[in-house]
Amino acid sequence: MLEMPKARQGRYFRISKTISTDKQGCTDRVDIAGGSSGLRPGSNERRFFRAPRIFRAGSADDCLRWTRYGLEYGYRHTGVLRGLPPRTGENPMIDLYFWPTGNGKKIVILLEELGVPYTIKQINIGRGDQLTPEFLKISPNGRMPAIVDDEPMGGGAAMSIFESGPIMMYLAEKTGRFYPQDPRGKYDVAQWVGWQLANQGPKLGEQGHFRRAAESGNNGDLSYALRRFDNETHRIFGVMNLGLFNKRYLAAGAYTIADMICYPWASSWATRKIEIDEFQNVKRWLEEIGERPAVKKSMAMGPEFREDPASISADEQARRRKLVADQRAQPIPSEWIRAA
Repeated sequence: MLEMPKARQGRYFRISKTISTDKQGCTDRVDIAGGSSGLRPGSNERRFFRAPRIFRAGSADDCLRWTRYGLEYGYRHTGVLRGLPPRTGENPMIDLYFWPTGNGKKIVILLEELGVPYTIKQINIGRGDQLTPEFLKISPNGRMPAIVDDEPMGGGAAMSIFESGPIMMYLAEKTGRFYPQDPRGKYDVAQWVGWQLANQGPKLGEQGHFRRAAESGNNGDLSYALRRFDNETHRIFGVMNLGLFNKRYLAAGAYTIADMICYPWASSWATRKIEIDEFQNVKRWLEEIGERPAVKKSMAMGPEFREDPASISADEQARRRKLVADQRAQPIPSEWIRAA
């Protein structure tokens, strides 16, 4: 028997009873606020209903993903139940608009760490999926990642969010994990999230852009751009090395979205003219973060999304080059005007 915190106020309900578990550590019966519901032992997902909302119960240990999902108090291994937003259907509540780049993988890391159900909606950025009228409604920036939460924090209609930083802040705040809400911890994390969005991602992205442009051999003298962004990349790794001095993680003394958002880009050091031994704090941090199962799963994504170049016709290749290269402002889609 696992004794629950007495009368702890959850997001939607009060826990005041006890959980009993079967031999596999999975919930057999739950008593909540004087009401109870029998649950199937050993099942990966169990529900109990207390009108008008539906709640979920997790296991007493880490054998179930639900103990990592939508939880408000953070007792991952103690069997504590926490309130979840009401679930009204069987489908995963988060649609993730994704392509396997560093920016897309940040969000997968967090979703996997949380155990939140999600569905990947492929946005093939080479094909121009990010510029369709439908996706521009979700992300006017015409870039992935983006999410749609059909059961958003605060209730109401489905909510879309674009840009990786706000997405991660939202998901972490909604679930009460990986983003402390005390002022000191919150802004320690927020400053590193902002740094990644304004510095690490853009500068490393431009380095990659100009290196690819130089390799094509038909873009003129790019020596200044290459020197500029190689130097900036070196500076970026130095910033992280300073930030990790005598620290296990980047912010708030804990593993947070600050680490998750910075890892995918930092992990590409070998392709960026960086000698990682020069940045021992970053090297140690990369090794530790890279061993987490959620990180491994996210970073392995990619091959299953690739197209066979032989399957793309010459006309389609020309269409993609015209659509995706040298982008300028997108006009208001005619579909939007007709629907207005």
